[in-house]
Amino acid sequence: MASAGRHEISRAKAREYIQGWRKGRTGGIRGGYMDREVLDRILAQPGCTGVRYYHARHPAGHDTIVLVGVTADGRDLWDGTIAEEALPCPPDCSPEEA
Repeated sequence: MASAGRHEISRAKAREYIQGWRKGRTGGIRGGYMDREVLDRILAQPGCTGVRYYHARHPAGHDTIVLVGVTADGRDLWDGTIAEEALPCPPDCSPEEA
């Protein structure tokens, strides 16, 4: 699996990527928030070395992501803690996004 340095980008690059995704879109969910508690529970699972996300469709009709722990050999930990119930942005956005 990759090291942390491979995943880090600058603030400017992050903003560029986000703006590129938003270009041409109107309304809808732009992001979401999950408490550290559930992220810590995923990462604390035996053998967990990272987190994988999956794009998903919530039964309420909006797009979401599902988070699942991953082992060093790339296997998803489907029998452990899995997260979805993110607080959507909007309305739960950073004040900078308002």
